[in-house]
Amino acid sequence: MGQKNIKKNLDHFIKQYHPDKSFQWILTGYGGAVSNDLKIGEIVIPYIIRNGEKNYKINPDECNKSLKKVSLFEVDRIYGIKEKTGLKEKYPDIDIIDMESASFCEIMEKNDYKKYFVYRSITDDPAFRFPDFRLIKDSIFKIKLKDLLYALLKDIHEIKYLISLYRNISLASKSIYKYFIKYYEDQYN
Repeated sequence: MGQKNIKKNLDHFIKQYHPDKSFQWILTGYGGAVSNDLKIGEIVIPYIIRNGEKNYKINPDECNKSLKKVSLFEVDRIYGIKEKTGLKEKYPDIDIIDMESASFCEIMEKNDYKKYFVYRSITDDPAFRFPDFRLIKDSIFKIKLKDLLYALLKDIHEIKYLISLYRNISLASKSIYKYFIKYYEDQYN
């Protein structure tokens, strides 16, 4: 979703529907591992979320004591191997990155909501090689399969990277869906 979209959409939702202040907000989604200790599809919960300007502290024990607690840093784009390595050198305690958690926390604080949590499912490890999105983005967004295949065949390695990304996102999605189905079953049974 990204920083701008979550701020705009969440602000609009709150202004239009005025949810009660006791409402519990949960942001789910994906995160990229900066720490080698995390596995693809693992569900984690940040105890601190940063964006370089501000730190947001969350008490993850209030919502789940069994998940791995991590330190999250919000970034403005997908980070590859070099960017993740540089971020880890600058902030050694960072475990994962994403593109909207600090913005979510900012909106929660701005609107005086106290009960909010962030769950992330890991989609990529620190050494993951993303496909070259410049080669494929026009073909994907215009949904022209022949153009996409042509772009991928020009650089055959990109097919491998694209399949790996698809596999990782599928695994991360299944993990988070299974987790929340079980979470709600436990809550209401």
